[in-house]
Amino acid sequence: MQRVVVSTFTKALGNPDEPIGLAWLNPHAGENRLFGDEDADILAPAVAAARENGINVRGPIPADALIPAAVKGKWNMVIASYHDQGHAPFKAVYGDDGVNITVGLPVVRVSVDHGTAFDLTGLGIAREASLVLSMRRAAQLAPGWDHVWRTAQKK
Repeated sequence: MQRVVVSTFTKALGNPDEPIGLAWLNPHAGENRLFGDEDADILAPAVAAARENGINVRGPIPADALIPAAVKGKWNMVIASYHDQGHAPFKAVYGDDGVNITVGLPVVRVSVDHGTAFDLTGLGIAREASLVLSMRRAAQLAPGWDHVWRTAQKK
């Protein structure tokens, strides 16, 4: 079932077979369990199960290797284990040219990747490019989103 959900989502993005890289959770991939067991006990088996179901995912991969490889084009989609693990390097490379997509909701939910920028309110200096990019991504996802949601809800 997860293969159907992932392939439905990536199809909605326009790339049904795109390679996915999954980042480790702990520093140095847990350092042989010195920094945690989650990578070996949870993430690695999940990746193995996903691959057995035909999902084109690799990992878990240390983020300091995964992100530069993604920037060079090896991964078209990256799954970060937590917010700053993915956003910090993304913003360092791409600035505000990103879209945050929340998966697992019955509606398309996107947001700009740079945050609220409350400090710029009323100054007339905020840029709209990231908002426009987010709206374009939402429009691209919307026609197939109901199918993605219904597929994800099947047991």
